[in-house]
Amino acid sequence: MSLISLVVYFGIFAVLSLIMMPLSIRASLVQDFVQAFDINFIKKFALMMWKEILMASLFVLVAGSLLTFIGFFAFCVGMFLAQALMFFSWTHLSKQVYKLYLSRGGEPVPVSPKLAVL
Repeated sequence: MSLISLVVYFGIFAVLSLIMMPLSIRASLVQDFVQAFDINFIKKFALMMWKEILMASLFVLVAGSLLTFIGFFAFCVGMFLAQALMFFSWTHLSKQVYKLYLSRGGEPVPVSPKLAVL
């Protein structure tokens, strides 16, 4: 029974990763909640980059779980450091996947004027 639940968990995790990475990339660049939900962009991004998204997600899941487990033994304070490190690594890997997407001919996301450097 636990093996079935583990397979279901990883299946749900994979599907959510395929949706959340392009959604978070678009939301962070567009800076608009409504424009972030461009289904065509999410679909195209996920179909073009699914291997890289799953590899990045698996890396963050395994490394983060291991660091969180190790951080538990540092009087539970290390767990919070591990969670922050997981977030930053996910953001960094998302940026790398987006750059790879652009190099493969993907359409660039319009950057919000709010992010313009003065």
